[in-house]
Amino acid sequence: MDLEDLSQYLETPTLTLPIRGTSYTVESADGERWLRLQAIAANTDTKSGESMMDLYRLALGDTFDQLVNAKVSGADIQHAGTTAFYWQIGREDLAQAFWRSGGKAPGPRRATPKTTRPAAASTTRRRASGSGTSGRKKP
Repeated sequence: MDLEDLSQYLETPTLTLPIRGTSYTVESADGERWLRLQAIAANTDTKSGESMMDLYRLALGDTFDQLVNAKVSGADIQHAGTTAFYWQIGREDLAQAFWRSGGKAPGPRRATPKTTRPAAASTTRRRASGSGTSGRKKP
């Protein structure tokens, strides 16, 4: 079987982070960085001594140095790094939620309340007792 080059079908994604009027582009992690980020996300990373700054550097790649050289605030680098981390591990939904949250971790998704019908409106009949007796005992 002959397959064409994957680049014909799959673009390498990038993440654009607009920070204080400047847009910074984060490239998709290479295989080694991606594996490290996946291990951190799965909490199976065995390398000790990594700081949050190491995580931001892994997630942002070369963009980390661009942010530092541009004298972007630590809070903005932290926000960009966390957003990039979620994006790099394939959680675009969390990346977008975190970016828009102003730095608050995305909470668990809440289920929408289900509409309940009153029992009287139910068309399903209750199952009869299998013993031939009524379901309730008299006092």
